[in-house]
Amino acid sequence: MPRRIVQKVGEYHAPILLLLLAATVIISIFSAIGWSRAKDAQRRLTSVEQEQQAEKLGKKIADVTTCFNQAKNRPKLIVILQGIAVELEPDPRQALNELISEYEAGTPSPADCIALARKNGIDPKPYLKNPPSEAGNGEGR
Repeated sequence: MPRRIVQKVGEYHAPILLLLLAATVIISIFSAIGWSRAKDAQRRLTSVEQEQQAEKLGKKIADVTTCFNQAKNRPKLIVILQGIAVELEPDPRQALNELISEYEAGTPSPADCIALARKNGIDPKPYLKNPPSEAGNGEGR
């Protein structure tokens, strides 16, 4: 029986080989198109992931910068408001003093900001006027 199949196929070997060649070429074309699309999709996905990481880092930096700005500027405003409160009548003075107390309670300390910076993986030294390692007589320079 196998001889009969081989003899039958032997009669049509050229068209069968041509059909297999055409199928191989078509499959290769579809494979190349699929590979190209997969490569483009991976490139776009990588780009989106990089943008998201940059946005997260930017938000962390903004949070730390805001914290240090609040720690630096809010005490100045509190002193100004306390000076204004002294000049007011007793009732408005009490209301302003309560407002100042709430504002002061919400003010972060530089230590809080340093902790936030470290938590976010950001170096706090650029935000500090005199970093602890460089304070003093200038040793280490």
